[in-house]
Amino acid sequence: MTAVAAVAFTSCSDKGYWEPYELEDTQYSFAQSKQTFNLTADESITSVTVAVYRSNAEGAVTLPLAVTVSDPTVLTVDSVVTFADGEDVAELLVAVNEENIVMGTAYTVNYAFAVDSVNFTEANYSISGNSSHVISIKKDYTWVSLGVGVYTSQLFGESWEQPVLYAKEQPNRYRLPDCIYTGYPLEFVLSEDGQELVEWEPQATGYNHSTYGMMYYYPQAMQRDGKNLYFDMLGLVVYNGSLATLYSGFVETLVLPSAE
Repeated sequence: MTAVAAVAFTSCSDKGYWEPYELEDTQYSFAQSKQTFNLTADESITSVTVAVYRSNAEGAVTLPLAVTVSDPTVLTVDSVVTFADGEDVAELLVAVNEENIVMGTAYTVNYAFAVDSVNFTEANYSISGNSSHVISIKKDYTWVSLGVGVYTSQLFGESWEQPVLYAKEQPNRYRLPDCIYTGYPLEFVLSEDGQELVEWEPQATGYNHSTYGMMYYYPQAMQRDGKNLYFDMLGLVVYNGSLATLYSGFVETLVLPSAE
């Protein structure tokens, strides 16, 4: 084994003797490309650590980072990573202020090496290929089954039994799991009396248009008649970097479960 190791770290010169291998420029890398924390309402999170590697442990080094934070009142982050002499791993700390977390909102941190700095260039990364790192933290509602209703899609020309959930922490907030396509829930909020639609963000349906990609649902209005909810819907797609209307003039109908 000793002989093999010696060959790995030396090279033969044209003068016929072995010369020491010269180390390449130090490489830096994030240990992972992302960390995702989907928490229940009762779970707690106060901090997140991010490991950063370098390919040798010689000298103390501080590298600037390009950092984007979705909400600084929730997430406090480091803007540099510092390696002590003799260490090839350093940690970044993200402090989480739980008091400012809004239920159902995803909070993100995007890290990247500041490649335009004088101490760091594109050639310096990456050991593992992870030249950036994303953290996502979300506290979800406690979802409770309301029962099974019926969803009818005028756009797709189909009708099916649809499980309906409501949020324990906000009973007028509803979720339709796997509504149009599996893995893509639709979520909305009604007024306290249940007669008006007060919140529906553009939401991915799971349907991918052959030209424009993912389609999003966004209602222009809603009418309620008993347990029937009629959504005057728009089908949106991303066009030139913004959401644009692809389909309009169709109505999606939800019949709420009898338990509602």
